[in-house]
Amino acid sequence: MPAVFGYNAAMLTEQGYIIDPEFEKILPPKTPEEYEELREAISNDGEIRDPPVVWKEERILLDGHNRVKIGKEFGIKPPICEMSFGMV
Repeated sequence: MPAVFGYNAAMLTEQGYIIDPEFEKILPPKTPEEYEELREAISNDGEIRDPPVVWKEERILLDGHNRVKIGKEFGIKPPICEMSFGMV
């Protein structure tokens, strides 16, 4: 996959949105216990119930980095909630 707006292929998901480390850092990280609970829930459910949020116009993942990571581990493609934001 080619670079998109300065992002390399390693930052792009199969669904075509960008995982930007700067956005990922904004949200507080889960504790190891919280992460494991989420991992177990996704594994047991076989799906991701709360869709990760993607900035529609920029295709950047804003929320749901852990869900995406865990989903990838189990081969589960999450549903995506695309949101538009006004000019900043």
